[in-house]
Amino acid sequence: MIGASIKRARLANCLSLQQLVDRMKDNGVPITKTTLFNYEAGSIIPSDNLLEIFGQVLGVNKNFFFHALPENFNIELTEELGSVDARRQELLAYIQIQLGQLTRIAETIGFDLTHRFLIREPIEVRNVDDAEEAADRLRELIQLGIHPISSVCALLETHGYYVFTLPDTFHWKLVSGRIVDSGIHFIMASKEFYLDDFRFNLVRELGKNILCCPTSDKEAILDRFAASFLVPRKALLLEFGAARSNIGYDELRCVKQKYGLSRTIIFSRLAQVGILSEKDAFLLRQRMVLNYHISRTSMTFTPLNFYEQPTVMYALTRRAISEGYIRSEEELDFATLIPLY
Repeated sequence: MIGASIKRARLANCLSLQQLVDRMKDNGVPITKTTLFNYEAGSIIPSDNLLEIFGQVLGVNKNFFFHALPENFNIELTEELGSVDARRQELLAYIQIQLGQLTRIAETIGFDLTHRFLIREPIEVRNVDDAEEAADRLRELIQLGIHPISSVCALLETHGYYVFTLPDTFHWKLVSGRIVDSGIHFIMASKEFYLDDFRFNLVRELGKNILCCPTSDKEAILDRFAASFLVPRKALLLEFGAARSNIGYDELRCVKQKYGLSRTIIFSRLAQVGILSEKDAFLLRQRMVLNYHISRTSMTFTPLNFYEQPTVMYALTRRAISEGYIRSEEELDFATLIPLY
């Protein structure tokens, strides 16, 4: 158990055996690569003092090393990563630690993580028009109507898709999947430079989990699903009217701020639902590009005001502390409360 936990924490920090040896040496504990290998293999049991230092170096609490993963804790990813095995092992170790901590805290306070899954059966989608219908169906299912979504993170977590921060060291923007035995769903998300991109890609990742669609049109279907879910057809008709030949910059800016979607995607949506013709949409977009109306010059260029933070893990942790199950965040196994924005 202890050796496997050391290895899992090392991989979650994207460290090789030699890199961890070097860090231990920097902290006044000279060990060899062979010794570390034997610790991880369980051939040698490190002392409590040594585990303290391992914890400091790896960013985990000493208690972490005594926690084995639950039985049948197999992770199934929504998509294959297409990366070298070492990188995949590091990411899976990070995911295991995050989900292991979530399930332990939930069990401690009696919180059921499996009671509110959003979609139990995949939605079959054959083309991009079906994707729009699927988005409308999902909105109806969770009683969203045509209202803007103030927080995609909160919406997902409310309906059983738990969101975690994914550090930039892993080089993936979004990774999702489930714990096979319990069926608990998760989405690991890294920070995007623009908040509207983050919201769009988070919904797109949800689409990968709940839509069953042909591989040949998958990317276009996911794009249409995400855009339609964030700003449905009826909302666009309400905001812009049934038919237009010209759209003002201020109109676009208002709808962007209201629905948290980029102006480029709003232009696409206006053409998709027939408010603008394809030709008018193209000409208007080109004119606005030339006038720098939809160029992004910085992260603060027409910033969005949406609260996009994973909150379930934080809320359960605070609840466990308030009820006295743990004394402080220092007793957490691994640092999970990393803000996205």
